[in-house]
Amino acid sequence: MNEAVLLEAFADLGLERVAFSELPLRRQMEVMAEARFVIGAHGAGLTNTIFCRPGTAVVEINTTQYIRRCRSFADIAMHRGLAYGLAIIDQHGDRPVVERNIGNDMEIAPAALPGLRNLLLRLAADGTGISCAVDALAS
Repeated sequence: MNEAVLLEAFADLGLERVAFSELPLRRQMEVMAEARFVIGAHGAGLTNTIFCRPGTAVVEINTTQYIRRCRSFADIAMHRGLAYGLAIIDQHGDRPVVERNIGNDMEIAPAALPGLRNLLLRLAADGTGISCAVDALAS
């Protein structure tokens, strides 16, 4: 995923990259408990949303190729009272299906960044309970 573009576009919101695999569990819990916004690609790192405070805005980024396989992060959001959104983005590569948990690369089109930002801010404004939104952010 083109993380650098995403981080630059959201710099004014204080968004920063967190590599959970490099942190001890206690620090992972603290980071998520302090977060106001969480944006991440579908994957194990988003499981840490179980440590978010109710009302935290969470946006899961996924592709059409993988979306039908799992809705666990929406379930976590519902049970934790998080404001959850799902952003469907472009996939790049020639794999027709996900095999052995390996799919295509994802890329957020620069033209889609305002839509992603609006989704995040809309969720953050709602703040209480689950507010589920699905936005297609393909180029």
